[in-house]
Amino acid sequence: MAKCKRKENIIDAIQWQGDNFNEIVYNFPGILCGEKRQYLDVKTPEGVMRADTGDWIVRAHSSIVGEYFDVITAYYFEENYEPVTDEQVIEEMQRLEDE
Repeated sequence: MAKCKRKENIIDAIQWQGDNFNEIVYNFPGILCGEKRQYLDVKTPEGVMRADTGDWIVRAHSSIVGEYFDVITAYYFEENYEPVTDEQVIEEMQRLEDE
């Protein structure tokens, strides 16, 4: 059995607060299937996922599927992600270029 850890990568994320539809549409154009006020339908590689108020919509990049979007519960997001500085973003971009 192999021991594994999640690769560290920097993502873009916006928390759905129920009233920030325009912010999500502006920053993540083309990912929404509809607005239901209490929740959003988000296009992901696995199909349409529901984002409830408090969930995070994230944009990440994979060498397999390229840019993709996901919906993550607030609990999972807080347990697995933390804010990064502009300096860390630049370092990550340089690391990816070197790979």
